[in-house]
Amino acid sequence: MKISDIEAYDLVIPYDSYLQPAWAPGVVVKSRNFTLVLVHTDSGITGYGGGDGHHAGKILKSVKPMLTGHSPFDIEKYVRILSSVGGVWMVEIALWDICGKAANLPLYKMWGAARDKVPAYASAFQLGTPENRAEQAAHYMEKGFKALKIRIHSKTIKEDLAYVDAVRNAVGDKMDIMVDANQATDIIPSFEPGLKWDYKRALKTALELQDRGVVWLEEPLGRWNFEALSNLTKSTTIHIAGGEHNAALREFRWMLEKGVYDIIQSDVLYESLTQVRKVMALCEAYNVHFVPHHGASAIGMAATLHLMCINPGWTYIEYMYDPPFRTVRGYQCLGGIVTTPLEIDGDGCLSPPDAPGLGIEIDRELIKKYLA
Repeated sequence: MKISDIEAYDLVIPYDSYLQPAWAPGVVVKSRNFTLVLVHTDSGITGYGGGDGHHAGKILKSVKPMLTGHSPFDIEKYVRILSSVGGVWMVEIALWDICGKAANLPLYKMWGAARDKVPAYASAFQLGTPENRAEQAAHYMEKGFKALKIRIHSKTIKEDLAYVDAVRNAVGDKMDIMVDANQATDIIPSFEPGLKWDYKRALKTALELQDRGVVWLEEPLGRWNFEALSNLTKSTTIHIAGGEHNAALREFRWMLEKGVYDIIQSDVLYESLTQVRKVMALCEAYNVHFVPHHGASAIGMAATLHLMCINPGWTYIEYMYDPPFRTVRGYQCLGGIVTTPLEIDGDGCLSPPDAPGLGIEIDRELIKKYLA
């Protein structure tokens, strides 16, 4: 089997309602830039991949000529190529989709399954107010979620804790609560960068959240502030989580050696899926939890879910859902392009599709509607 063609499309998908990201004060986001990739083979199998941003130009210019005519199975060989083009890992996800389809197996079964479902936590996007976050939490509980994640990005610890207390009062002990401070990096440029935490702020917040039974505090400090993060992890019993924007196997090795986090959260669209599998194995060797970050449609979520089903340890999967801003159709299904949404079951868990590969299908005709 050989790769016969690669298609890549830059899409602009309007949000159902405008967004104000918790980590980017003053920024209003009305649409989402996304790149959809289709890798075709001479046997008729097509693999799907996709991720945020507009990367079609460099994929078509630099990746397509390199991979066309070669085997779709030589993925380890292509990691260096995809990295040198800027980390267009959506192409790699499409290649893994082909592998599963060629084997006629879902990816997690092809890799060797440890489980067939993963607990999901509903992940909010906006800061909002304590009152509407409490309402949102009640909505999550009604939908069947057993866990949720809220953002805190206020000027004072007292204001941050008001969000947590409001949510806890709304759900009682029926849901696990995770908290994300988004302090590791500036994801979206903003004229109002927001408050940057120092170690004392992070420690005091972590101790307060610890007393409130919060499961983890995510990204409390800069992503390369290894020494302070390690001290924070050692000084608290709450799980300290992060690593979504860290990259390269050696960097995660350093983090694990230094005890930077209790939970590593690498992302299959910020780093190679092939490499993330190795990071997961390193976490097992160091007795550190592996709970990957995810926020890029049902395609990336399916790839992450298959990965998590070969993880024998304690874990969760992130489910971006913050209606009316981020909905299943608008965000996960890319405005309807993805025709196979992933839904939680009665236990608040996600199961990977049983179809071969990723198990994701798309409506090719709808691509035209969102072309950039």
